[in-house]
Amino acid sequence: MKKINIEVEEGSEALTRLRVEWQAMFRASGAPPFLSWEWLSTWHRWFGQERHPFLLCARESGNLIALLPLCAENIQSSRFSPGLKRVSFMGESYGASDYLDILALPGFKQKSADIFIDYLAAPRSFDLLELEGMAADSCTLHSLTRRFADDERFRFRIVPQYVCPRMSLDARWEDLLERSRRSDNFKCCIRRLNKIASFEFRVVSDVNEITAAFGRHLALHVGRWIDRGGSSAFRTAEQKGFTLDAAAELARAGMTRFEEIWLEGECRASFFGFESGDCYYLYLTGFDHAWSKYSPGFTLLGLSIREASRRGLRMYDFLRGAENYKFDWADNPRVTVTAQVASDSRAARWHVAREHTKEIARALLPDWAKTRLRRLRQRPAPSPFSPTPFTTEMIKGSEREISRAADGQAMES
Repeated sequence: MKKINIEVEEGSEALTRLRVEWQAMFRASGAPPFLSWEWLSTWHRWFGQERHPFLLCARESGNLIALLPLCAENIQSSRFSPGLKRVSFMGESYGASDYLDILALPGFKQKSADIFIDYLAAPRSFDLLELEGMAADSCTLHSLTRRFADDERFRFRIVPQYVCPRMSLDARWEDLLERSRRSDNFKCCIRRLNKIASFEFRVVSDVNEITAAFGRHLALHVGRWIDRGGSSAFRTAEQKGFTLDAAAELARAGMTRFEEIWLEGECRASFFGFESGDCYYLYLTGFDHAWSKYSPGFTLLGLSIREASRRGLRMYDFLRGAENYKFDWADNPRVTVTAQVASDSRAARWHVAREHTKEIARALLPDWAKTRLRRLRQRPAPSPFSPTPFTTEMIKGSEREISRAADGQAMES
């Protein structure tokens, strides 16, 4: 058996040094697009300026066989707290990356996961290891549990995150349609649209057309959510810039796909996703409410699934969110989790005590305050249901009290 060596590549320059090997390994792995060099290097450029790339590389005979893309950052949660070294997945939080994990060549994932996790368990590797967005069936999660769950030097827990509905494309399109809950509705909708002379189904995947397709998609997506508090995907200019850049980078790698319904010379529905390996990942959707009587969004979903099946893909992944329309088709849901490991350092003990106290304090807030607080955090601009200054000040006061109580508890601990 050949020996596997671990190398650590650090800093932004490491992303450039590893690009060619990373891309080749990704193509061979069939992994989700969120583990690609294109996605993660773009994410770091837009969101990772304060996070130091910390990439664990597994090599066999000099060849890259696995990669664990991490970031390290130093955090000080309050003026009383000690500095905390937090290690996390590159790509977490901003960008809504599901299935973050180790990237490995076929046959090497479990072995590499064990080696990487054992490496991270070494003293002073981290105060807090927080791996967000892993699939619950990930072998990396198995390795984390094996290594940390029963080790008294660490505090280990798994926090559920999202349900990701999926549809197995294991039959002809006609049979898949009959298996869905809305087959008659789809047939009716497509018949109606086919009677409209201007109806077109278009696909955009050429990098030179991505900017225009993204602009159409953005307008339809934002319009879809405007009456429901706004879209979390495009709340800031940074999110918009990142998504466009990532779409273009992945288009160069042959993964980006916009699917559109056009009526009367305008785009009325747009789906934005990625194709990787034998799976299509539906990332964002949008449609024109003015044409809702023709159900362009629902019809486009059926067309998107039909095209994925006809291209020979084996899975259609709706990604995070348990919306009803996904379960009209889905038959193979997946769950993502966050794995948290705290060491026995003073900074980690402080963090655990502080977070535990904050969780208790939040649990004691009345439901109306929780709802208002969530909305305030989600919305950077005033909304139709903005709280009164009195309510806002009460919520801010509650947050201050939570933090003060947490600091006091942490100091006692």
